[in-house]
Parts: sequence; structure tokens; C-alpha cells
Amino acid sequence: MKYERNQLKGYKKLQHKIEQVSVTKGDGLGFDVLSFNTDGSEKHIEVKTTTDKKNTPFHISQNELLYSKEESSSYWLYRVYDLNGDPKIKKYHGNLENYFSFTPTSYISSEKETR
Repeated sequence: MKYERNQLKGYKKLQHKIEQVSVTKGDGLGFDVLSFNTDGSEKHIEVKTTTDKKNTPFHISQNELLYSKEESSSYWLYRVYDLNGDPKIKKYHGNLENYFSFTPTSYISSEKETR
């Protein structure tokens, strides 16, 4: 939130509209922070953080991945890493499949209907 407010210095109206939607609206939207570009268009930001280096794998939900595809023009992933050392941020815009490979790590199961 602070990082985004700093990015919008000089745009007070937009600064005040930044919202951590994962808290105010729930964690199922596909992104964490609603922010804005200087032209007023929306930025939907998912934040993923690890304590180790940039190449450390991180978890992402199916919903977050699908959202990055469906809303690629407004979707951003902010990859915050190296929190135990010198924290850094790398930003990715659009469909996450353009930047990462994915490995399923869990399944949802439902009991089959019997006849």
C-alpha cells in the first residue's frame, strides 16, 4: 500500500482510492490491492512474498492465475523477495503464464454419486 501511494505522489485523489481489497472485500477476488495508473485506470495487484531469493518458488491459487489471464491488461504481480536480506520487488504485468511455469500441488475431491 505504501509503495503504491509513493508511486502516485502528486495524484492525491488516486492515492486515497488505493484499497487492500483482500482485507476489505475478501481474499477471493484474484488480487490483493486495487491501485491506479496515473491516467486513472485500475491496477489489480497480487502480492507474493518470500524470505529467500527471487527464484524461490511461491504458491498461487487457481483463481489468481485465471484472473491474471482474464484481466491481463490491469493485472500485476508484485513479487517481493529476499525479506531476510535486502528486500527487493519485481513486477510482472498481465498473464502469469508468460513468466512462470506452474505445478499443481493439491486437488479438491468430491465424493462420486452412486447409482
